[in-house]
Amino acid sequence: TASYLGMFEVHSGQLILTESPDNSSLVFLLAPAQFYPFTHMGVISVEDGVPWVYDITGDIKTIPIRSRPMDNIDGRMYRRQLHEFVIPNLYAEIYEPPEGTDPEKLALWMRETYRDHVPFDAYFNWEDHESFFCTELVELGIRQAGGKPHEPVPTSKQPSVQMGMKWLGVPTQIALPAGIYADPTRYVGSLGQFRTRTQAYSYFAGKRELYERFSQPDQRLGFMFSLSSMGVIGVRPHIT
Repeated sequence: TASYLGMFEVHSGQLILTESPDNSSLVFLLAPAQFYPFTHMGVISVEDGVPWVYDITGDIKTIPIRSRPMDNIDGRMYRRQLHEFVIPNLYAEIYEPPEGTDPEKLALWMRETYRDHVPFDAYFNWEDHESFFCTELVELGIRQAGGKPHEPVPTSKQPSVQMGMKWLGVPTQIALPAGIYADPTRYVGSLGQFRTRTQAYSYFAGKRELYERFSQPDQRLGFMFSLSSMGVIGVRPHIT
């Protein structure tokens, strides 16, 4: 256990959920059949009194450019100190792991998986555990540690969202959003760029409104987003 800046206690096995400041956070919110906050997650491991975060994520590769967009994503597991993990993000919340989880076993599983140099799954395929995306990695760790499992949720049937997922080659039926791990009964504390938690959830309320408006069948992904030749996602000016 360690005290994080005197604000709250952190210990191995806690989950940390984050909200990205970039436009990918708006893309991720459209995939599930209902709205969820947060876009990413990792697991805390306190080692020699220092809290570290283990997670897996991807970045856009610019060279060489491949014809399938998701083939331009390269990723790996990271081990970063808690402050280093939080700083690039807009907001973060820490939660105790799900009921029944042995927190030390969860942290140990994350450390061992990190040493195995497991590859990142840019296609978010829950059925294939040879490579991992962020929530898949954590979910498998929770199950290894005896915790209550979370099952993938249905995806949105909004026509443009379905077409976009098919074009990207990602699953069109199920998703595993980070927000399903935000159990209010297991909340520990929050960090980030907002002054208060109320401000953070006002931001999430704005995202929820975008989600609700986009759920109409006549909406198109191109109304909200642009995609550069380098694979960078842009947001239309009237959205920002």
